Amino acid sequence: MRSASLLTKLTLFLGLMVASAAPRAAGGHHGVDDAALLEPGQCQLELWQERGRGNGHRLQHLGPTCRLGALEWSLNLDRSRSAGGGEGGDTERSWGPQAKWATSGFLHPDLSIGLVWGATLRPHQRPRLGAQSLLLPLSWQATPSLALHLNLGRDFRRQAPM
Repeated sequence: MRSASLLTKLTLFLGLMVASAAPRAAGGHHGVDDAALLEPGQCQLELWQERGRGNGHRLQHLGPTCRLGALEWSLNLDRSRSAGGGEGGDTERSWGPQAKWATSGFLHPDLSIGLVWGATLRPHQRPRLGAQSLLLPLSWQATPSLALHLNLGRDFRRQAPM
């Protein structure tokens, strides 16, 4: 019981620190991922859309995912549109692979940790490899009906030559 109390206090402390810091998204959307995998042989389809307030930005995402062996493999297909730049704005399409690994019970029975790598490829631009991302998702099942997720990660963006 003592370790659960310590884990609760540590989680609250980290949550307060993160909430008090000014949030930053280095170059784009950062969805919160959990440190869990699909069951072996299962697949899912992820669909979502986001709209920027006041700036006209729109992003549409399609992401089929399947678990093969110890990893989840995804193919991310994105279409984004920004305001300005002529009739209705500029549209950019990108795609990329993603791999995810996760394990539970390693540090604590209710704690899961994972590693996610993804790449963004731009079919009509140079360089084609636009970015790579590395993410460390951490999930804690605080109660049977409450799970808390923390993601630490970084985008590695490539700039086109001047």
